[in-house]
Amino acid sequence: MKLSHACVILLDLKSQTDSVGKNLFLHSKRNLFIGKNAVEIRDIVAPPPLELGSLDEVVIDCDYELPEAERGQLEMKWYFNGDPSPFLQWIPGGGRRPQLITSSYPAIESHIDLDFQIAEDNEQEAFRALKIMQPTIDLAGDYLCKVSTFENEDIGQESLIIYGKTIARPREKKLSLHHPRNHVKTFG
Repeated sequence: MKLSHACVILLDLKSQTDSVGKNLFLHSKRNLFIGKNAVEIRDIVAPPPLELGSLDEVVIDCDYELPEAERGQLEMKWYFNGDPSPFLQWIPGGGRRPQLITSSYPAIESHIDLDFQIAEDNEQEAFRALKIMQPTIDLAGDYLCKVSTFENEDIGQESLIIYGKTIARPREKKLSLHHPRNHVKTFG
């Protein structure tokens, strides 16, 4: 039996527990299917680290190559911080837009622009990118893109880093009173 493409799997699962004790599985950079007849993620790009409030929107682009033989079979899903359930799904064709899926991170849902098209002239890639409006610290984390067809799939992951300003807190002041009998009382 002759294979039409080679498969290389680069998957490093790391188990981590979240704040409510739920196991999360974090994937490494990507799981590659290499060959001319397979869907393949070329690159996944997120903006460089950004300060909270410095941008009104950010785009995370999952750029993939879809062979002609697999057109009409594509399904794309986005995951956040190792959650096994996707928060967004898109199946190209018929003018369909991406759909939000109930997730463990409802904060994401109100920040995604479902009308954003990065490749308006290509129906198979139009909605391949996420546009996050008013990014907050809660939206910082790992975004995993999964593209699948009937026969192949590929995943890519990138981190969105958002940091806040450090606010210096005033030092605590103490007041000491000395009593004539050598007793010291401290307040504060």
